[in-house]
Amino acid sequence: MKKRYTYSLLFFAPGLLLSLITSALVVGATTGALWIFALGDNSWPTIVGKGLSLLFPLTFLGLWIAFSWLVL
Repeated sequence: MKKRYTYSLLFFAPGLLLSLITSALVVGATTGALWIFALGDNSWPTIVGKGLSLLFPLTFLGLWIAFSWLVL
């Protein structure tokens, strides 16, 4: 097995954990910024909820791919 594939498998779990934590922080910061600066305490439009629900998996997958690519 090539070393590049071995290192990818070796850093699979730490990259997964790091991207999970970073994605949660990004979604939390985005929600906080929207709450404080844009939408406030009023009822939020449904598109914002759908967008925030979509933000987490997209951020997670993008960061996981980026962290895996950094290892290669």
